[in-house]
Parts: sequence; C-alpha cells; structure tokens
Amino acid sequence: MIHRVVVVATHPKPEALIRVALDRVLRALEERGDEVTFLDLDELDFDPRLGADEFNDPSLARTNLREHVDALEGCDQLVLVYPTWFGGPPARLLGWFDRVVRPGVGLDEKGRRRNIHRVDAVTTHGSSARVNFLQGNPGRVMLHRELCRHCHPTCRFGWNALYSLDRISDDECALWLDEIETSFGPDTSEPPP
Repeated sequence: MIHRVVVVATHPKPEALIRVALDRVLRALEERGDEVTFLDLDELDFDPRLGADEFNDPSLARTNLREHVDALEGCDQLVLVYPTWFGGPPARLLGWFDRVVRPGVGLDEKGRRRNIHRVDAVTTHGSSARVNFLQGNPGRVMLHRELCRHCHPTCRFGWNALYSLDRISDDECALWLDEIETSFGPDTSEPPP
C-alpha cells in the first residue's frame, strides 16, 4: 500500500545529526514506495510568528500557507523531524503548529484532520531519557496527547528519540540511525481498517 506522507523538518545547521536522521527517514520512505511531501521549514524560511491578521482570519492563513495546508489535507501520515530544545520542538516547528495546525487552516472547522492515521516524531535530546522522564516527557506528551487528538480517532504515534546526544558514542548514534530506517519499514504506517 502506498502512503501519502508529509515530512516536516527543522534544524538551522545542515551538518546536524538530526539532518542525517532526516536523510534516513526520507530514504526509508522512498524505498517503501510512499508519496512524500517534504517541508523543510528552514529552507522555506518559515516564519513561526502567528500575526493578528492570520489569527483573526483563518481564510487568510489558508491562503498564505497553501502549500502546508494542501500537504496536510492530502496525507495519511505525518512525520516530524527536529531537535528537542528546552523540552520541546524549536520555534519554527512550534510556529508551524500555531499557524498551520489550527481550526479553519490545516484542520477543519471542528479542529480535526481525520485523514491522518499516523504521527511519527524523530528527535534528538541533549538530556538523558531519565531527565526527560522526570520532567514528564513534555515534547512527547505534547505531540501524543495534543496533536494526535486532532487526527483520526485510531491515530497511532511513533517516537524515535536519541537521548544524551552530547555523551553517546558514535556506535550508539549509528545504531539509532539504523533503527530509524527500520522503524519506517513497510508495517509501521498501515492505517487501521
């Protein structure tokens, strides 16, 4: 089954590890034969600020953000690739949620996007998994509890995180990158019947 996947990515440094992970995600999806729409928020110079004009007029936002809205309306899987900073996504991705993933823009008037059956996150953390657990896993919780609730009622959630980024070995990094390709294998995004 061919899936329509939207990959949204951000990191200002092209040589960052998360960019290597992004390449692995895109390669795995291509090998799977999926239709992929790639939105690189840095390459697009996406402005994360939600201005009063777009806030007050979702139709203006739909016009200004047509590429992003069309991508969401036409996909069944959403993949987010980003570094975790201060417990959550960077400003560009948070701004993408603010401007695009809201009622009347990327969601319908009732705040839903029922065509999305799967949401995946691929992220890196400077802190350890233990520290993230003690903090309540804020980034993961935000995506799983908030973003997925706007999607299909049986939306599945995938979390691919590398913790302790500054303290792990090259072998651990390589293993994580290999696991990313495996996690986007043929069985990971099958929508429910």
